[in-house]
Amino acid sequence: MTPIELVTHLARGKARSLADRFADALVIGSDQCVDLDGEILGKPHTPERAAAQLARLAGRKHFIHTAVCVHHGASGRSEEWLDTHALTLRALTVQEIEEYVRRDAPLDCAGSYKIEGVGIALFESIEGRDFTGVIGLPLTGVVTLLGRFGARVFA
Repeated sequence: MTPIELVTHLARGKARSLADRFADALVIGSDQCVDLDGEILGKPHTPERAAAQLARLAGRKHFIHTAVCVHHGASGRSEEWLDTHALTLRALTVQEIEEYVRRDAPLDCAGSYKIEGVGIALFESIEGRDFTGVIGLPLTGVVTLLGRFGARVFA
């Protein structure tokens, strides 16, 4: 599967996995991946792997794909959303990478950064439609999908 196909498949599976238990509910499933030239970068789990990921990303463009699926079990209806951002890291020195990893400990973050904190300083550019998608869940997409089922934020 391509990175986009994978996150879409996983988001759909997560949303539908609770259909029997919560048939009358709208269930939200989501998944995200970091895509570097078609290769999915996972969570590094160690400082050494985090530094190696950041060194690979430094000065380069990569993508974050976040898929969301809202599923209604009783009707079997699903609505989906895909949010993709193109991100380019600054050229970074080994010392900058090591200091960032020590400071922010992004060991459980695909791509080895936490953009919602000091990790924003790693970036040269971020292109996309909903910044919350980079953090993990594109909230404008969620609101849009819920609206397709008649749910309203401002009732």
